[in-house]
Amino acid sequence: MYWGVYLLGALAAGVFLMQVNLHRRAHQVEGEAAPDTSILDGLGSKQTRKVYYFYGRHCGPCKAMAPMIERVRGDHPNLIKLDIAEAPDLARQFGIVATPTFVMVEAGTIRKVRLGSISQRQLLAMLHAD
Repeated sequence: MYWGVYLLGALAAGVFLMQVNLHRRAHQVEGEAAPDTSILDGLGSKQTRKVYYFYGRHCGPCKAMAPMIERVRGDHPNLIKLDIAEAPDLARQFGIVATPTFVMVEAGTIRKVRLGSISQRQLLAMLHAD
């Protein structure tokens, strides 16, 4: 009878540890030099702070955030949207382990990595210099 409770607890602990490991791996690149993205930056290339939004076409949270991302991109050329299927090598160089992921690069250095969905307010805070 109790084996079911133990099995459920072990499963929950396993999922929790996987999430912790994903966050740990994502944040390992903070403080590292950012890969060269000058070809992809477009109008954002003149900005010292850029935010790269890595998404997947089949990612549910990415689809939910798409309207907000497009609104913000209209006013902020330093928000660069990258599909991990179209730029797998670049995603690997940035250490992307899940989608959606936001990577803030300032003066050529990765300053912040955020996994998962974020609000428009949080995204605007990443885009604007302190």
